[in-house]
Amino acid sequence: MQLTSTTDYAIRIICYLAAQRQMISTSELSQELSVPSSYIPKIT
Repeated sequence: MQLTSTTDYAIRIICYLAAQRQMISTSELSQELSVPSSYIPKIT
């Protein structure tokens, strides 16, 4: 199955956030997951 990059980023972000027990900044999230920071506001 092929996913768009936005869908791939969204799935990775959701899984990562579900495992976190604390707040995380968008810049930290971008760096941890190697997701362009421009995608994060679209997804969250």
